[in-house]
Amino acid sequence: MAASPTPSSSSTLLEIIIISAEDLRVGRHSRPVEKDAFVTVRTGPHDAAATAPDRDGGSCPTWNERLLVGLPSSARSIRVEVGCRKQHGGTVPVPVAAAAVPVAEFSHGPAGYLHLLSYRLRDGEGRRNGIVNFSVRRVVKRGGGGGGGGGNHDHHHHYEEAGHVVMGYPVVGSCGGRGI
Repeated sequence: MAASPTPSSSSTLLEIIIISAEDLRVGRHSRPVEKDAFVTVRTGPHDAAATAPDRDGGSCPTWNERLLVGLPSSARSIRVEVGCRKQHGGTVPVPVAAAAVPVAEFSHGPAGYLHLLSYRLRDGEGRRNGIVNFSVRRVVKRGGGGGGGGGNHDHHHHYEEAGHVVMGYPVVGSCGGRGI
């Protein structure tokens, strides 16, 4: 269900791990979510990714699911939305609650720095409706592709970290039959 991880309009890629949520309720009578809760992360009108539904978690679902989503340079916040399938076996998605997370929450520190966040969710009427726990890591991809040298240089990538460019190469250690 995840959107394309590298939209052409995005210079920054976010790795978001949706960990869990707590005390989710649905409907006017605030009934606990029974099952099939999922999370959608939106960073812009064309950049979104979603988890698979948690079949057993009820009002306290757990996903531990990694999402990759592009962050447009104009984005000021990302939106974390929790939904579920209609109660009693329905297939129609039902909005449960959402939170707007300012980009400033995870833009400090070098690219690759892991930010662990817990956000209060609000339902469509602005009432408190649970908490979502997740991590965000910025990955700024500058280019990459195949190198012409063969060996370990076949798949190198350039990433921007702490204001300078580093180049990484896959390494085959002694477990792979060759020394480094």
